[in-house]
Amino acid sequence: MSFTVDPSKCSIFKILMDNICDINNQVNITLYKSHLYVQGMDPSHVCLFELKLANTWFSEYNVSKDTTVGIDLEIVNKIISCCGKTQSIQFQTGGNPDKISINLKDGKGSELDKSFETAIYDFEMELLNITEIDSDIDISIDAHLLNTLVEQIAVFGESIRFECSDSGITLISKENKLNTEMKCKIDIDKISTYSTTDEDVFNEYSILYYSKLCKYAKLMKKDATVEIQIAKDVPLIMKYNLSSDADTYECDTDGGEDDGPPTMHSVMMLCLAPKVPDEDFE
Repeated sequence: MSFTVDPSKCSIFKILMDNICDINNQVNITLYKSHLYVQGMDPSHVCLFELKLANTWFSEYNVSKDTTVGIDLEIVNKIISCCGKTQSIQFQTGGNPDKISINLKDGKGSELDKSFETAIYDFEMELLNITEIDSDIDISIDAHLLNTLVEQIAVFGESIRFECSDSGITLISKENKLNTEMKCKIDIDKISTYSTTDEDVFNEYSILYYSKLCKYAKLMKKDATVEIQIAKDVPLIMKYNLSSDADTYECDTDGGEDDGPPTMHSVMMLCLAPKVPDEDFE
C-alpha cells in the first residue's frame, strides 16, 4: 500500500492532519481502492469528524485491498512538518507489518529526501453512520468570513449561540463574569444559500469546539463556502468540499442500479452536539 501527496496539496494535507489531531490524535486511516477514509471523535464525544479523499486527490495511490492503519497523529504531524515546499509526502507499508514509512522526497535545491518509520497501532474504534438530518436551517456561507467572526466571538465567552430567523443569522457570545456580550448579525445578502422552515432555531454550542470546526476554512480558496445544517436539539453538521473537478471517486453500492455507483466528492464533514441552553442567554 502506498499513496503520495503532491507538493501542491501538502499544505492542505498538513492542515487537515493538524486539525484532526486537535480533535483526536489517535485515528484509523482506512484505504479503499476508491478513496481514503478517516472517522473519529473527541474524548468527550462532543465532536465527530469524517474525512473522505478520492484516490484522484493524490498524485499516486496504490491500494490493492482495503487496509486500515492506526497512527498517532502527534508523531505523524511532526514528521510531515519537515516537508519542504517542493517535496511530496509518501506513505507506504511493506516488509514490517508493525511500521509505516513516511518519505519526504523529490524536493528541489537544498530540500533533501528524508525517510521516517513510525508504529502502526491497533485502535479499536466503532464507525458511526452519519446520516443526513432533517434540518430546520440550511446555510452556505463564506468559510473565511465565518471563521473570522468565530475567532472574534471566542474572546467573549465559552459558548456561541445561533439565532436563525427569516431575516438572517445572529451569532452571540456572552462572558458571564464580565457581563460582556458580543452579537453579530449576518444578513441574508452575506449568505450564499439560506433556507429555513417556519420554526426559528436557537442552538448553543461550545465555542472551543465550534472554533475547531471553523479552522478548516484555512483549506479553502478565497470566497469558498462551507455548508451548515442546523436543526433544533440535534448535532450541527458542517461540510467542506475539498474536491477539484478531478478529485471525485465512485462509491460502491449494493443497490444494483443500472446507472452504476454514484460519484462522490472529497469532503470533510464535522458534527457538533449542542449544549444545554444557558440561562444567562435568556
